[in-house]
Amino acid sequence: MVTALARLAGKRRYYKANCVEALAELRRINQNIAANQAETARLRVETEATLARRPRCKRWKRGTIKLMAYNKFKKVAQLREMLGLEDLMDAWLPERLPQSAASHTLLEALQDASEEALGTEKAKSEYVIVPVLKELRRNNPNKFSIFSGYQFDVESKLGLTGYCDFILSAHPKKVEIDAPVFCLVEAKKGEVEEGFAQCGAEMYAAQLFNERHNNPQKVIYGCVTSAFSWAFLQLEEKTLRIDPNYVPLTFTEPERVLAVLQWILDESLATDA
Repeated sequence: MVTALARLAGKRRYYKANCVEALAELRRINQNIAANQAETARLRVETEATLARRPRCKRWKRGTIKLMAYNKFKKVAQLREMLGLEDLMDAWLPERLPQSAASHTLLEALQDASEEALGTEKAKSEYVIVPVLKELRRNNPNKFSIFSGYQFDVESKLGLTGYCDFILSAHPKKVEIDAPVFCLVEAKKGEVEEGFAQCGAEMYAAQLFNERHNNPQKVIYGCVTSAFSWAFLQLEEKTLRIDPNYVPLTFTEPERVLAVLQWILDESLATDA
């Protein structure tokens, strides 16, 4: 009997000790949970405070960041409001232009173009604009570079970023632009006037680029063309002049456009020199 009672007492002490240890472990677990919850709450508060201090970006409906680019300049008024440019309709092109006869190569290319479907900007660019620019380069070997579809990021805060249809740089055989002097914009849907703002923005970007690279150009030139109607622009300091006398181009008579481009190139290279 005594032995049985002793065994029972021993079991009670054993279970009691185990219960004490179990309760102590449970308290430790509860303390850890409470500490983790407090740390989580602290981190949540810090994260919310950090996000509140960050500047918010305007976003498209699909959630992408909305960035201004050259092709977002739709109205000439934007050039005044955002870039501080003054625009004038002014006949600034000279009456006397260099003699510039079209080569057989150009006339043949334009004849081929007359047999193509020219309903898109890409087709007009490929079959009309590019052959004219190539003719200018043939007439002026090793004098300038042509950049097509070039990403010309100059100042994102002003929206002066994005791709340009064509840029002429005053230095030949370059891989990257280093002295932009002429920007050409393809008119969308054939509306020349709708390209003035984009062209003006690209010209201003070229002006800033040259100034920042210690190669200031007194004048930057530009053009908006539907392939058959060419409007020429001039930027000097903060004044953008748009010549209202658009220069026509036909499949058989491209000489007038070539003469204007030659004059612009001569003026630009003389200033660069």
